[in-house]
Amino acid sequence: MHSPDNKMSSHPYTAAIKQKYAGMSDEELLLLAKKEGLDLTAEAVTLLREELGRRKIGADIMAELDREIIVRYGLKIKQSEEDVHADLYNKAWKFAFNSKANGQTDNETYSGLIQTGINSEYAYYILNSIKDKAEALAKDSLSAAQAGLVILIIGIFLVYYTFKLGHFQAAAVFVPVTGMLRIVTATVTKSKYQTIVDNIKSERDQQDVEQG
Repeated sequence: MHSPDNKMSSHPYTAAIKQKYAGMSDEELLLLAKKEGLDLTAEAVTLLREELGRRKIGADIMAELDREIIVRYGLKIKQSEEDVHADLYNKAWKFAFNSKANGQTDNETYSGLIQTGINSEYAYYILNSIKDKAEALAKDSLSAAQAGLVILIIGIFLVYYTFKLGHFQAAAVFVPVTGMLRIVTATVTKSKYQTIVDNIKSERDQQDVEQG
C-alpha cells in the first residue's frame, strides 16, 4: 500500500486521527482493526496501518482487512456494472418498442439495437420476445384503464354526496380527476403497445406471403 504524502499528513482531520491512534493501546488498535476496520475511511485505514506497523503488531489482521476491503470493492464494482447493463438494456427495449411502433422492420430494429451497444444475442432475444412483451404490457394498460374507470365512478359519487352535504367538495373533485387521468394515460399506453403488436403481426404475415 502507498504511504500518505505530506499534504495528507498535514490535514487537520489526519492529524487528529493520528493522535487518536497514537494514544490507543495495542489491544484497542487491534480490536479497532478487527471489528471496525471495514467501516473506516480509506485514509483512516492507512493511518491505522501505519500505527500498527510502527508498533510491529497486527500484520495478519491488516492483511485480512485488506482482503475484505478488496472483496467489498469488487462487489461494488460488480453492482455498478450491473446498473450500467440494466440502463443499457432498458435503453435497448425502449428503442425496440419505439422502432416497432413506428413500423420499422426487424432488420432495421436489429441494426438499431446493435448501435445502442448491446450484443447480437440480446438483440435477437428482444426481437423474438417483443411481441409477447408488448401484448402483456397492453393487457396491463387495459387493467390500469379499468381501475381508473372504477376510481372515476367512485369519484363522481363522492362529488355528488359532498356537494349535497356542502363540505369537502374540493377534495372530492380530486378523486374523479385522478381516475380520468389514469384512464387517459393507460389508454394512450395501451394504444402504443397494441400498435406494436399489430405492426409485428403485419410484418410477419407479409413475410409468410413472400415465403409462400
